This record gives sequence, C-alpha cells and structure tokens, in this order.
Amino acid sequence: MSKGARDINIISNGFIRKYIFFIGVVTLLGACSLGKLSQDAGVLVPVLMYHEIVTDESRITGEAVIRLNSFKEQMQYLYKNNYTTLTMDELLNFMQRRLDIPEKSVVLNFDDGWKSALNAIPILQKYNMKASFWVITDTIENPEKYAGLYMTQVDLLSIKNEQNFEIGSHTVTHPWNPESNLVTWIKGKPEGKNIQSSYDELTDSKTYLESLLKLKITKLAWPCGWYDKKLVEMAKNIGYTALLTTNNRANAAGDDVFYVNRTFVDGSCDLETFIKTLQRGQQFYCS
Repeated sequence: MSKGARDINIISNGFIRKYIFFIGVVTLLGACSLGKLSQDAGVLVPVLMYHEIVTDESRITGEAVIRLNSFKEQMQYLYKNNYTTLTMDELLNFMQRRLDIPEKSVVLNFDDGWKSALNAIPILQKYNMKASFWVITDTIENPEKYAGLYMTQVDLLSIKNEQNFEIGSHTVTHPWNPESNLVTWIKGKPEGKNIQSSYDELTDSKTYLESLLKLKITKLAWPCGWYDKKLVEMAKNIGYTALLTTNNRANAAGDDVFYVNRTFVDGSCDLETFIKTLQRGQQFYCS
C-alpha cells in the first residue's frame, strides 16, 4: 500500500489527533479538503452578524451598516476559499456534539429585519449560502410606524420559502436603551416596566411569527446581546431552545446552545480585516 493510501486509511479510521501530532496540520488539511473533520479536532465556528446592507454610497458605514459591494466581496471570499455556511440548527447540533462539520464553517446572521438586508439575498443565492434573519416583530406588524425601513410580511414569507434561509425572533420592539431594556424591566426599572414586560417581548414575538409563518419559532437573539440568568430561564420556560448573544468569540463543540456567541462585522473594515474576523471569531473596529 502506498504512503498516500496509508494516510487516507489513518484519517478514515478516525485517528485524526494522532495524525495531526505526527504528520502536521498542513498535511492533514490537504488530505481532508473534501471530507469532514471530527468535532474533537478543535473546530471553531464564527457567527457573523450583519444588519443593514446599503447601496447608498453616502451612508456612513460601521458596526451595523455595510455597503453592498463590501458584502459581495466578503461572500465571494467565503465562496472562493471553500467555506461552508451552516444553518442555525446545524450549528446547534455541532455544539451539542451531534454533527461533524467541515473545519472551515461559518454562520451568517442578519439582525433586526432591515429592508436593506434583502440586498444580500441575490448574493447568498448566487453562492448557495445559508443564512438566518432575526426580526423585530413590531416593525412587521405595524409597518406604518417605521417609514418602510423594515421588511414586510410579504418579504418574510418570501424568505420562509427559501430552502437555505430561516427566521428567528429578535423580540417585539428590540428595547435598546441602557436604562430601559429587558434586563432592567425584570428589575422593575424604569417605572411602569416589570417582569411581565420582558415576558411579553419574548412570547408575543414568538406567537406572532408562528402565526404568520406557520412554523415553530424556537430561537431568540437578544437585543444588543443584553441578558441575565433570569431572562435565560424565562426564555427556556417560554419554549426557546437556543439563545443568541453578542459574546465576541466563535463557537466550539460542547458550548452551551443557550449562549451562542456572535461577532459583529464592522462595515468600515477592509477585506483583510474581515478575514481576521473570520479566522479569529473576533470583532475588529474600523469606524
């Protein structure tokens, strides 16, 4: 048997760790470029978080705004460098050690339900990429309040019908004031807010999306990434089976699905910085 055949035998028999130790990482990755890697091989999966994808060149870019051309460049990089985009369920199964995934895996999230995020869809379709959209339901239910800046019911139903796309809850109103949000409400601050206020944000968004989409909604992204233990327990009791944070790091097998890490993509950064964000699962600030 040739050396190459023996190497492939070693990999197929599951002795990846031993192979890495004796042969080296570069050799292993070359031999496994078309295969799957064990969860125990140290695979880390970043969840990249986008918001507005804008075509207006006058818009100031930053943590929540990226120009369409920059987004295209980033997706093209993923495609040309053989990254695999995962659904949220695939990520969660990996985290729970139920699924082996390619080493170069990434998850794409689009928060808030901005209308401009629809600009990303033709690019995602072109490269057959998976993505999830986290929507604020009041913007859908009461569009007249939001000057057409957010997706409509028709938009959401269209996304629902795409095999590679999914929709999750981002609460009803996305409370983002540091002095008035889900965390302060359960503490009775400010006056007039209480634990029921937070409960309603979690339940009403779930109920609305389930009614509109005729789907079970089991995943929630915290507004601004703000939460505490009481909110986590509340969300579990309501029926959410995964919760998304803005904890700035990648996800590994064995991590808690109620604390999914996500990383902002700063739209002011160049491609080189995006690559560092991708590789390290860490946000870099360029604005």
